[in-house]
Amino acid sequence: MIAEEVDLPFAGRTVRYVASDEVSPNEVAAALGAAIGQPNLQWTVISGGELLNNWLKIGFNPQVDHGFVELQASQGSGKLYKDYALHRPVLGKVKLAGFAKEFAEVYFSEQA
Repeated sequence: MIAEEVDLPFAGRTVRYVASDEVSPNEVAAALGAAIGQPNLQWTVISGGELLNNWLKIGFNPQVDHGFVELQASQGSGKLYKDYALHRPVLGKVKLAGFAKEFAEVYFSEQA
């Protein structure tokens, strides 16, 4: 699905949601942490200003950085999810549990 969208010419503002699972950031951290042997891994929320400063320090493009900060703010306010809730996609087959297993395989292969 994502590949289909990437191959389309950009013609205005259209949105197509592509999702396989609907989980919280805490659930993502817990699943990935468990898969790599770090069961206490946690999702930590930082302020937009802190995110902006951290990314600028490591050389992120300022325009991209500001976009990510705006995205984080829209997640926190719930604004990001309003349209998604109105246009929920059919969820794909890959769920967090399956992704976590694949993630762990790659993670451990990179550690070797």
